[in-house]
Amino acid sequence: MRNKHRDKIAVGAAWPGFDDSAAKWGLNRHMQSRCGQTLDDTLQLYNRYFDAANPLPFVMIETWNDYEEGTAIERVGSARCGQNAQSGTGSS
Repeated sequence: MRNKHRDKIAVGAAWPGFDDSAAKWGLNRHMQSRCGQTLDDTLQLYNRYFDAANPLPFVMIETWNDYEEGTAIERVGSARCGQNAQSGTGSS
């Protein structure tokens, strides 16, 4: 992939989840955050195409939070997941 498009700048993206059910324009799409695992997984996707010798130059963290999707990167979500995991009530 790198060799094919040497004249382009690669930009990766990672995201914590997605839920547009509160947005007026939403289509009821959901991607669970899985207590941060979705963000961790998407941060690793680029490893299929880039390595330490030729790293991905840019990664954007997609939050989509400006249109009521509730996907901000916040510590509150992680703390809540820890409580849910301890109490056995599930994840976000």
